[in-house]
Order: sequence, then C-alpha cells, then structure tokens
Amino acid sequence: MLSKFIRHFVFSILLLSGKSMWACDVCGCSISGLQFGILPQFQKHFVGMRYSTKSFTSIHPPLFTTDSLTTSLESFNTVDLWGRMAISNRWQVFGFLPINFIHKVENGILYDASGLGDVSIVGLYSLINQKKSKNIPLYQNLQIGGGIKLPSGSYQTLDAAKEWIPGVQLGSGSVDFLLNVNYIVKYQHFGASLEANARLNQQNDLSFKFGNRYASTCKVFYRIDSKKNVIMPNLGLTFESSNRDYHEGAFLDLSGGKTLFGQIGVDYFAEHISMGLHYQPSIYQDVAQGNIISSNRFSAQILYLF
Repeated sequence: MLSKFIRHFVFSILLLSGKSMWACDVCGCSISGLQFGILPQFQKHFVGMRYSTKSFTSIHPPLFTTDSLTTSLESFNTVDLWGRMAISNRWQVFGFLPINFIHKVENGILYDASGLGDVSIVGLYSLINQKKSKNIPLYQNLQIGGGIKLPSGSYQTLDAAKEWIPGVQLGSGSVDFLLNVNYIVKYQHFGASLEANARLNQQNDLSFKFGNRYASTCKVFYRIDSKKNVIMPNLGLTFESSNRDYHEGAFLDLSGGKTLFGQIGVDYFAEHISMGLHYQPSIYQDVAQGNIISSNRFSAQILYLF
C-alpha cells in the first residue's frame, strides 16, 4: 500500500509540473514547414488557396512500469490563403494566412480545435532571373530570401483533459524567422526544382520553444503543352528534420526527428489559373524517438494569376 501511495504521489507531482508534463508529451505536429512548390509565371501576381492534410499516430510511453502504454490519433488540416506580389523583375513578396483544423482522439476522448494559425510574410530575391545559357538552352531561376512568422494563432488552448499540449495548438505563440531558397532549371520539356527552407523558432511567453524546423524538396518534372495550357506531372522527395523542443532550461526527449516523403503530383497552368494535386507517401521516419508515426500526406491548390 505504501509503495502504491508513493507511486501515485510522484505521478501527481509530475502531472503538476509543467516541465515534466511537456517532456512526457508527444507533439504530433513537431515537423512542419513552409513550402512554395513549382511557382507559375514569375512576372505575375497571384492569390489562391491551398489545402493540406497530415495525420499521426502518437505513442505515449508510460511513466512507470506498472502503467500501460497509450496512443492517440491526430489529424491536422490546413487551408492556406496565400498570394504573391511581384514588386519588380527580381523582388517578390508572399503572404500566408493559414486556417487550421485539429482533431485528436485519445482514450476515447475527442478534442477539436479550429481557427486562425500563424500568419507569415516572406520576401524573395531572384539571383538568376529566368536566364538562358548561351551554350546550352537551359532556363534557370534562383530565388533566395526570408521572412517572419507572427504569433496570430491561439496557443493557450487546453485539451479535453485540461492540459496544455504543444502539438495541438493553433499557433506557436512566438515570433519566428524564415529562410528560403528556390531553384528551377528547365531543358526543353524536362526540368527540376530544388527548394530548401528553415524556420528558426523563438521562445514564447510560456517559456516553451519549438525546435527549429528544416525541409528540402527535390522534384523532376515534364512539361506537356496543349494549346495555351501546360500540364506538368512531377516526382520527387521531401526530407524534413526538427530539433528537439526546449522548455525551462531543458530539451524535451520526446520531440524532434527526421522524415523522408516521396512526392507524386501534377500541376496545371493556364493564362490566369493554376491548379495542383500532390501526394506524399511516407518512406522513412524517426520522430520523437519513434513515438510518432506519420501517415501519407495530401495537398491541393488553386491560384488566380493577374
């Protein structure tokens, strides 16, 4: 009886301790990034909408040997309202306004949250601006830049168990900095694109800092011309990594990791309309010491160019 009382007493203390609670939590959205994809008609402005969905199975290890392991199912759906303003031949500014929908089920308890996420603004400069090589008919564009993510999304929401869990917040609560590099090269009907981005996260007022996020995508594509329209099937890989989260002077064990996804998609380009469908099958993942298992991903978008 005494040992049982001590075990439950320690367990209660751990639950009341913010650091311990967060350290035992598994963050279902611990890896995420801001990606552009293959962008149409560099000289034009656009506005559009992009839908993306991600889902995870999170394993919550027991605190004690006598406790049982629990799992939760989490899905994250985002509708991004985004656009581009072409300021000049070399400068472009992008804006992203995400609407997030979070769904989580753990031990039969349902948790739902929806609303505005963290707004982002990014500026890109074209170092190579759609130039052809003199010797080989290569068509290239290289953009570099960065931006800022603002804490516009709610980040103090409690789940059904009245706990603050980092993985199910609509926003991070911090001002974060973004870095981006985009490169596209085309030869006749074939082409390739390389995109790399980083999100350098800062600490919020809850003394919590999400680990920095990094992502890179490489695609090959083939251009099919049909009158004034273009259909572009593409294949590729996306590698993502995340540093461990940080809270009150300590790194959290069950956070951070690496994933590798395939890329299968098709994009359609017309004079004023662009559409795309993309599917990402999971190839490799090691997130939160194997305690987060990501399902395949899907995204779709439509843009209006003017």
